[in-house]
Amino acid sequence: MVINRTLDLRALLRERIEAMEDLNCEELLECVDAFILATTYLDMLEDMNAKAKYSSLRDDKLYRMHFYNVRKEAQAFIDKIDQLTLRTDAAE
Repeated sequence: MVINRTLDLRALLRERIEAMEDLNCEELLECVDAFILATTYLDMLEDMNAKAKYSSLRDDKLYRMHFYNVRKEAQAFIDKIDQLTLRTDAAE
């Protein structure tokens, strides 16, 4: 599943909620934190896209670099969610 917007992240949450039930308290907290932080970063990306859509920011190299750094941070939290919720029985 490709996660580009906060709505995508909500769909991922619905998809992974059952797997989250099997996490211990520490892992569950880490997973919930990852969802919250990923949502925050994806909201930032959506705002940045909206601002750049009708301005010259889209062509600004620093703005684009910041955009990709924010995207990288969001992806790190999404990867953490995958790590915690896509475990196989063999890994446990």
